[in-house]
Amino acid sequence: MKIYGDLISPFVRMTVVTAHEVGLGDKVLHIVEAVKPTEVNQKLAALSPIGKIPILETDHGHGIHDSRVIIEYLCHVAGNSTLIPNDGVKRFKVLTLQALGPMPLSPTAMKSASGPRACNGRSGWSAR
Repeated sequence: MKIYGDLISPFVRMTVVTAHEVGLGDKVLHIVEAVKPTEVNQKLAALSPIGKIPILETDHGHGIHDSRVIIEYLCHVAGNSTLIPNDGVKRFKVLTLQALGPMPLSPTAMKSASGPRACNGRSGWSAR
């Protein structure tokens, strides 16, 4: 398997670290592949319709994109249920936390993360 991308990307780093954590470090080759916002990387575009890093190329030559999907795939291939548990409640708690991890903290995100606020004399979500 091959993970394409530059370690400057936190998303690439998450996938490479996951490969090592689930015991696939020796089976996954990290290939430094830079992307530019103004140019299409033909190699990556052949593996993924969006051409963003990271991209995992499976042993079967299929491309998997999005770091969360790659992490899920690596855990599945390794038979590892420690990072992403199989139990429904635990699994979706981990996946929900995973989705929050790379979220940029824009002013809007920070405002909504702090909870409901009073609005025009009303409070709670109904006031929005």
